Amino acid sequence: MIKKASLLGLLGVVSVTSLFLGCKDEPIGGGSQALVAECVDPGATIPEGEWVCGEERTVECTAPSGAYVETIYAQLSTGTCAEATVSVSAEGPFALGAHEIVVTAEVAGGEAALASLCTSELVVVDTVAPVLTDRQPELWPPNHKFHTVTVDDCVAVEDACDDDVQVSFTYAASDEPRNDTGDGNTEVDIANLGCDSVDLLAERKGNGDARVYTLGVRAVDAAGNVTEGECHVIVPHDQGGKVPVDSGIAYQEEAPACD
Repeated sequence: MIKKASLLGLLGVVSVTSLFLGCKDEPIGGGSQALVAECVDPGATIPEGEWVCGEERTVECTAPSGAYVETIYAQLSTGTCAEATVSVSAEGPFALGAHEIVVTAEVAGGEAALASLCTSELVVVDTVAPVLTDRQPELWPPNHKFHTVTVDDCVAVEDACDDDVQVSFTYAASDEPRNDTGDGNTEVDIANLGCDSVDLLAERKGNGDARVYTLGVRAVDAAGNVTEGECHVIVPHDQGGKVPVDSGIAYQEEAPACD
């Protein structure tokens, strides 16, 4: 087993951009608050580092649903915020890709009760590759029988933006030879190596410490970010709890190309 204004004259034209805090090489995003437009009177100070309407913005995807952007500051050219209310066309979350954001203003009692101030672009990107964790499954007992091991048996996958990361095997290797002293008279230990599963023999040398199978793993998320990793499948020498030692690759099989 495996163990395991005119309104436009009243308000300045505003739009949307890449906003960065501190280092300009890192797009920001996150949270779970709906996007709101914050009205700012003419000449008033907008807090440093905040998103000012008038620029395109790029944010990092933070969940399978995309990303939230919390506030955009819209500064009036004339009049006061007491006379106008600014709002946005979408509140989020925003999925991967580009989004057209329209900022509008409403003036109480004005002839133009509602008018578009700007059309801006919000771009949601995913630049972070998946994280793989080796589950290190065990095959026990060493009874010379094959066990099917899947990528889900092998690795845990974490990705902030994609909950359906594509994971596949790239190769399978053993640190013990196919047929050696004390391991039973078998020639095939790795069989049916495919993109998402492989059959491994529950076998190890009786005069060794354990057999360690190493499976190459490749994870690709929806944005094309790639992580290469390894999974180790252990056939313990016994149940005494001794830590197995990977003595290096004795032989290796290559997996077929996977999309």
